[in-house]
Amino acid sequence: MTEQKLQPPMKEEGSKDKPFNSASKIEEDRVIRILAKDIEGKMKVYAGLTKIKGVSWGLSNAICKVLEIDKNKKIGSLTDAEIKKISDFIKNPKVPEYIVNRRSDFTTGENKHLSGGDLELQKEFDIKRLKKLNLIEDLDTCLDFLQEGKKQEVILDQIRKKQELKRRQRKMKRKHKTYSKPKRPFDKVRIDEEAEIKKEFGLKNKKEIWKAEARIKSIRERAKKLISADEKEQNDLFARLKKIGLEVNSIADVLSLNKEDYLKRRLQTIVVNKKLTTTTKSARQLITHKRILVDGKIVDSPSYIVPVKLEGKISLKEKKKKVKEKQVDKEDKSKEIEQKEVIENE
Repeated sequence: MTEQKLQPPMKEEGSKDKPFNSASKIEEDRVIRILAKDIEGKMKVYAGLTKIKGVSWGLSNAICKVLEIDKNKKIGSLTDAEIKKISDFIKNPKVPEYIVNRRSDFTTGENKHLSGGDLELQKEFDIKRLKKLNLIEDLDTCLDFLQEGKKQEVILDQIRKKQELKRRQRKMKRKHKTYSKPKRPFDKVRIDEEAEIKKEFGLKNKKEIWKAEARIKSIRERAKKLISADEKEQNDLFARLKKIGLEVNSIADVLSLNKEDYLKRRLQTIVVNKKLTTTTKSARQLITHKRILVDGKIVDSPSYIVPVKLEGKISLKEKKKKVKEKQVDKEDKSKEIEQKEVIENE
């Protein structure tokens, strides 16, 4: 077999080879350094200047117009004289007030324009000052406002508004469960025990038992942490528990607390103990129907934990008797007739 040699494609008539421009390639490969920032030579002047910290698109446009530099010109083709002019202009720009990134400076009150390392340093000082005033919660908030080049008063107002919005969002958040379900849902011993407790204290459902367990668990965990703590911290815990009627004098007493001790301090149980009603069911009904007063105020929550100082101020709300209008009219007429009879007899 004979080898076939591949021939180069034939050139069309009138076609010419494009000349290789070595100067343009050198300009693109060149890296320009302006105010300690390296910029690729292939970028246009208008876009390339925005890579410098503190130079916005508005300021970049102003530089091109004032110094009469073509926006679409490659930044690598700039001469040393033009680069010097640009760096001098950025340090002291003669532009309108709205383009400057630091208006009404906090210390001097003048309109300035900061760039490069000066801008970063000034940001740090501003953040420290705002933190001392307790007007800022996170670093990102302050940085966003400072980068936009806003006045100091405007920044403080916007930070306050953002803090108020965060507070509202926290309030709107969904509340988490204050209890945890048992790991073994079909444990007969536990089910029988909970049924007896539910009947004894007149609870609506078993969630109320689980809430009491969770509360006692948190109290025990707190006590365990205070085993090696000072007596002052331990006494503070004992005082708080004594206020809600839990008699404790040591860490051992706190650790021996159970859910029944906590359930005994509920308003529903105390109403029965004070003999305002005979059964726990009727006590629950009185509370939910707003018939029970605690220190002269209506409390309609049966699970309200009654403090010791308010235990003696629990009372029943007096029922106002409504007299019908017809009955009142009859009584008035009978009185008038009696008066007339007395006058006639006289």
